[in-house]
Amino acid sequence: MASSETPPRGKGRAKGPPMSPLEKRAVSGLSFIYVARMLGLFMLMPVLALDNEQLRHSTPLLLGLAIGIYGLAQAAMSASAPKAMQ
Repeated sequence: MASSETPPRGKGRAKGPPMSPLEKRAVSGLSFIYVARMLGLFMLMPVLALDNEQLRHSTPLLLGLAIGIYGLAQAAMSASAPKAMQ
């Protein structure tokens, strides 16, 4: 197939119906929750890594444990969220 025969970008996919306002609201809410979680994680990790030496009784093991517990708590809350919405 020559380069002149290739379809323009975006023209090859099927178009569906536009999103309803309810769908747009749901996507906006879910994306905000995801952004807030990621923002919290990426604000927490550098602070803990840089201030590790200033924290009393801190070791790399305890720092890793704290970040691991944070991740497990996030996973547990996201897994229980659909059950809470029912």
